[in-house]
Amino acid sequence: MRKLLAASLLLLAACASQGKASRASIAGIQIIQTSEVPAAARYVQGGVNVQYAVRVTNLVDEPLTLRRVTVQSLGEGAYHVQHSMSYEIPVGPAQEQDVQFWAPAQTGRSLVGANGPVTVRVTAEFDSKRGRVQEIVTRVVNDRTAITGEQ
Repeated sequence: MRKLLAASLLLLAACASQGKASRASIAGIQIIQTSEVPAAARYVQGGVNVQYAVRVTNLVDEPLTLRRVTVQSLGEGAYHVQHSMSYEIPVGPAQEQDVQFWAPAQTGRSLVGANGPVTVRVTAEFDSKRGRVQEIVTRVVNDRTAITGEQ
């Protein structure tokens, strides 16, 4: 009886997940870290400012308006960041827009210091004809750093 119940629940869960329509992405999101901590301060713990560049590519045949970009570190890395910026940037169909911003961060206990790799989740919010839409990507920034902390 338990095996039948377990199999039924598994089948029900599989059917439920098959029934949900997956939403196609409306925008491509790329992020890079464009700043680095000077060598003299690489292993100092505390606050640092990190500069990012985000490229948004409109993947649909309608205009989008970039409203917000949030960057948040995940797991252990060279630093911890959680920062959000508001925008009102139009992105036409098949167009790209670049935005740059500084974000406050706290350095961690990384072997390569503050210039080491960090996994970040980027949430970009857009206004579209469909209403407010979010695109979320996870990327590693500053991943070219060697164990010495040099790029």
